[in-house]
Amino acid sequence: MATRKSHQLQVRCGQMSAVMLTLLALLVMLPGCGTAVHSSARAQAQPTAPVEPIDITGVADGIQFHTPQELCGAPWPVAEVIVASVNPSTWNTTDGLRPVGVGERDIVNKGYMIYTPMTLAQIAVLHDPKNSLQVMPEIVTLGGKVGQDQIAIAPYPHLQAGGHYIITLVPALDNLVTKNPPRRSIVSQAFPIDAQGNVMLRQQVIEQGQISQYELKVSLASLKQQLAACA
Repeated sequence: MATRKSHQLQVRCGQMSAVMLTLLALLVMLPGCGTAVHSSARAQAQPTAPVEPIDITGVADGIQFHTPQELCGAPWPVAEVIVASVNPSTWNTTDGLRPVGVGERDIVNKGYMIYTPMTLAQIAVLHDPKNSLQVMPEIVTLGGKVGQDQIAIAPYPHLQAGGHYIITLVPALDNLVTKNPPRRSIVSQAFPIDAQGNVMLRQQVIEQGQISQYELKVSLASLKQQLAACA
């Protein structure tokens, strides 16, 4: 491949062949006779150090609820939702991007995180003792992928478009980054609802050929009644 060399042409009226004028017309817009035209590109910016992608997979401790009685005691909202769509993930910054200089240590120390927002086709709040969803109405899941950066934290779930769930919510800590009151609620648990209207509150677990945790299903109607009767 030929290498284009940097050069400067002095354009003067009446001293150029038709071929040269045609070539220059394809490359530059001539501002007028007697004007110097540079065919070389502008000087390139100084190279910067490559940005290291963030790739975090971890496990977080937290309180888990698996019975109607436990959900009644949850300090944060419990809701029934149908997911219309799962939207692109973003960083919890004002512009949704990772700031320059933010690395993996800042995820823990400064509160930076990737969230995945959703569009809900339906939401019914079943239990919200602190009226949290009135001040934190945007519901997101924790983790996701933005460009080369990705974060996955178990046991925080990711929901599917078209899915029908009972979800529990906890407040996001965006105020550590934006210095504004949090507006988002994070899905901390998601219990799928099947076509028969049953809620899977606990999955069966088999370890070394033995059942270590039994499945627990309740009807959606029964769960709603029990949550409505919470003191």
